[in-house]
Amino acid sequence: MRTLDGPSGDAMPARIQVIPVAGLPARPPSFGEQREAGGRLYQAYPADGDETLRVPVGEHDVIATHGFEREVARTRVMVTANTTAEVELTLVPSVESTGIQCADFHIHSHFSADSSDLVELKVRSAAGDGLELPVSTEHESIVDFQPVVEALGLGRWTRGFAGSELTTFQWGHFGVFPLVPRPELPNFGVVRWYGRTPGEVFAEVLARPSEPMVIINHPRSGGALGGYFNAIGFDRVTGEVGTGDFVFPGVVVRDLPAPTTIRAGGAGAILLTGDQALAREILTGSPPLIGILGE
Repeated sequence: MRTLDGPSGDAMPARIQVIPVAGLPARPPSFGEQREAGGRLYQAYPADGDETLRVPVGEHDVIATHGFEREVARTRVMVTANTTAEVELTLVPSVESTGIQCADFHIHSHFSADSSDLVELKVRSAAGDGLELPVSTEHESIVDFQPVVEALGLGRWTRGFAGSELTTFQWGHFGVFPLVPRPELPNFGVVRWYGRTPGEVFAEVLARPSEPMVIINHPRSGGALGGYFNAIGFDRVTGEVGTGDFVFPGVVVRDLPAPTTIRAGGAGAILLTGDQALAREILTGSPPLIGILGE
């Protein structure tokens, strides 16, 4: 199978799914095999657009996609015994996205306890699904996607970044990026949070040479995830917090239109706005800040 870029005809990364028309062959539960969802026999992410898969005799639907910006390409192929069927699928753009890039700021691989995916698979799937800016945010570790992007020859399609999910067991989880891995340090140089106050941790994060941004991940989570808004007793109406022991990272905000409000928060401030375009503009500015889009 080969996936091609509609405008140029060049091979391109994609997500390829193979679904047997007659359904998946039965396998005893005792085999312990994890089955693909949706009746799929395979789901593959070829970095160079080329993929060879062994399938049972019969008809198969072959589906190729590249995110939401291109049309779905699909065909049905009959495979007979001891033969090779060749399939070529062209992915045609259907959305004008010049000047716009798709990013994911919360990605785990096998370096995190809650993921078993290899880093290479994460990068292949990012490129195949049209994700231009994948950011690695491992729990308590710093892993850089960009060397893998370069090794796979995917630089035309995606740009990887290194970050980390600052994973406290007391007052929440935070996405921090970009960061620079330091192999000579424990966990590649993550910010230490235990035995320190949030203000001390945030101050160190924002002082890093890479000028990282901070995102409050799942702020209302309970249990082991420990959402930060729950931990500090943050009131979504007043913008006040229930304890003075917690702060928000520093921010300088200028010329914000109504109904935006800024609430003081110890070492800095917090932005409360439902205007997503405004929040994006501020979030990509300097210095970095935490933005809450309507919470």
